[in-house]
Amino acid sequence: MTVGILGMAFKGRSDDIRSSLSYKLKRILKFKAARVMCTDPYVTVDLDLRPLDEVLAADLIFVAAPHEEYRGLSIDKPVVDVWNMMGKGSGCDRHDAAAGFCRYSGLQRGQGHRAGPRPAFRGCHAGLRGPGGRGRAGRHDSRRH
Repeated sequence: MTVGILGMAFKGRSDDIRSSLSYKLKRILKFKAARVMCTDPYVTVDLDLRPLDEVLAADLIFVAAPHEEYRGLSIDKPVVDVWNMMGKGSGCDRHDAAAGFCRYSGLQRGQGHRAGPRPAFRGCHAGLRGPGGRGRAGRHDSRRH
């Protein structure tokens, strides 16, 4: 299996690869995949990077950096898109039991495990707010216990 990684920079619209998780992903995938190809339109210091069209020919694609160049790409292969650059929403978009994969795309704001209204805080300092709605740092109200 050939795996393609789109984006090697540590964040979108950047050429900085320091602390980039894309390179860690590449190292891990090299143990399992026959070939790992990477591309990034901003990074110029990595001589192993391939052109986008060559990487898109891979069997599985990871969107690892949210570069605008990847937004809305039409890819007909399994895509791991944690940034939702393909615009497919969150969760499993397509389940293919025969191939053994799910096509995942990124979480959108308001979705995921924190969706819905947050419960009101009912701890011992509930309602103790200073100026501007901030808590009173360093003070303890013993009457509340």
